[in-house]
Amino acid sequence: MFLDQETLWRQVDDVGITPEPDIWDERGPAFEARGLFALLGRDGNTPDGIRRLIEVPPEVEASLRAFIRLNPEEGFEIEHILSFRRKVAEEFEYLLSISMLESLEGSRNR
Repeated sequence: MFLDQETLWRQVDDVGITPEPDIWDERGPAFEARGLFALLGRDGNTPDGIRRLIEVPPEVEASLRAFIRLNPEEGFEIEHILSFRRKVAEEFEYLLSISMLESLEGSRNR
């Protein structure tokens, strides 16, 4: 079951995480990734579903880049937001890999 973004943000709020990290804070991507990671397994949330929430679809990124070419003064903020999304994705994948390693270690020690 795929949940819409509003439902996911309500769940983030339920677990006590602020839904909007500061995108200018270098800790923001890790903060958001941890919040999204906490939703895994709740109400059918899967890694792929969370990835879809994080990613900027290629056609959207292409449109943003075309906009930047026409409006270079807007480029810094847009590039920063795209970079933020990439960093959230990287941190989410890191948390997922740590979790999978811990699961493997736990199953070996049984």
